[in-house]
Amino acid sequence: RRPDPPSAAGPRSLAWWPAAVSLAALAAALAGSALRPVWHDELYTLVLARLPLPELVAALRVDSGPPLHYLLCHLLYLVAGWGEGSAFGTLAVRLPSVLAFAALPWVVWLGARSSPAARFWGPLLSVSWLPMLYFATEARAYALLALVNALVWILGPSLIARGRGAAVGFAFLAACLPLLHYTGLISLAYLPALAFGLERRHRPRLLLAVAAASLPALAW
Repeated sequence: RRPDPPSAAGPRSLAWWPAAVSLAALAAALAGSALRPVWHDELYTLVLARLPLPELVAALRVDSGPPLHYLLCHLLYLVAGWGEGSAFGTLAVRLPSVLAFAALPWVVWLGARSSPAARFWGPLLSVSWLPMLYFATEARAYALLALVNALVWILGPSLIARGRGAAVGFAFLAACLPLLHYTGLISLAYLPALAFGLERRHRPRLLLAVAAASLPALAW
């Protein structure tokens, strides 16, 4: 007989597991961020982060990227500050990607309530894809986009079912998708598919939340 997965004793017995996986992911991403040379797209992020806000917005108007990740890096610059060419600045603008990568195991663990085995393997698999580790070490929006996608797709149905307040939180997260990267428009367009896993009475709330989430991207 094959042994049961370590999670079979129940979810509470494995409450330490997502923390352990997250700490390992955090250590790997921090090490990669510290060792990896800065590259062209990150240089652009570093330059924009140090611009005054009106100039930053004006630059983004002629660039192909949406604003949210650049605004977050600008906020980090206002808080921490760094000089041109600073290694600290490079690490600072990579920090959102590092933290998003480390948060992924928690989101997967929270979403796998009905399956102890999924609560064990899910967090580990979420950070085992090497391209995701690569994205976690650079000052681009991809790791944050992965985290927000995980939040809306894994936790979204329960947020919609909880009521109006939680649905507002869902709409906020969904609105972040296309504002982080334009490929987030694809995820946003697919979100109505969550209705298949909802009770019929909750489906109008989902559709209203998705419609509201589309407005900031349309405005931009």
